[in-house]
Amino acid sequence: MAHPLLRAPSDVRVAITAGSADGTIRAWSIQPPHQEKGILRGHTGVVYALLVLQGKLISGASDRCIRVWDARSFVCEHVLLELSATILSVAFASGHLFAGCQDGTLAVWRRGAGAGFEVLCAVPAHKGGIYATLGVEEQVITGAADSMLQVWSAPADGTSATGGAGGALPSTLPSGTAGGGGAPVRATAMLLGQDGEDPGGGVYALAHADGFVYSGHQGAFIRFWSLAERTCMKTVAAHDSYVCGVFVIAGKLLTASSDKTWAVWDRATLTRTRAYEGHDGGVYAIVGH
Repeated sequence: MAHPLLRAPSDVRVAITAGSADGTIRAWSIQPPHQEKGILRGHTGVVYALLVLQGKLISGASDRCIRVWDARSFVCEHVLLELSATILSVAFASGHLFAGCQDGTLAVWRRGAGAGFEVLCAVPAHKGGIYATLGVEEQVITGAADSMLQVWSAPADGTSATGGAGGALPSTLPSGTAGGGGAPVRATAMLLGQDGEDPGGGVYALAHADGFVYSGHQGAFIRFWSLAERTCMKTVAAHDSYVCGVFVIAGKLLTASSDKTWAVWDRATLTRTRAYEGHDGGVYAIVGH
């Protein structure tokens, strides 16, 4: 019997793409039997972050570079210059690209023509590495090693940039904190755990669908949140090690872990339907497209 994952038209290339500790990005067919379709090479460090954006695949790694790939041909089209720290997460909201860095900085670019991005600002966002960054309409949610989940306002689409397309972050940038009136990015809320507690354990991954947020944690579990109520609805044990990636597609939740596996879950019940192996190292990011 066919595995209950996404069914796509035969003329559309649809894949599950996972980044790994060996510096590669591997693409798998999303239809059974989930065969490997290609290997993307270019990063010289661990690939921690993946994002599908309008036919492009954006990746971030410990080599401090962001690469922009064609999501169908898997050809690298653009490389953003090095940041000052490892790139742990990437997201897109309100016409802007966000990168969560190991030093707790949230870097922001405005999307320019073609595959180019113009530097906007850097925000001191967390007291630990920002392992998860999620764009939800006009908001950005960040999760970090300090166990906190923060909600930020995204810049207006016309906000002025401070650097050239693809440029490195300048040494001096406008920065914002909670309540910073003139900053282009401001903290507006915090997601709280059950009984008002903080999430507990580093937050390594975030995904969003239908007004809910899914988070992957250092404690090898996943959590299900109501974005409107800012509260945790459910906690489920997921892997044998850190849950480093989560992604929602076609009623399924995909998770990736440092235990070298990725898994498929029924999103409605949060029950695991199957786990997959194939990587030589931990699987630190996963997307379906």
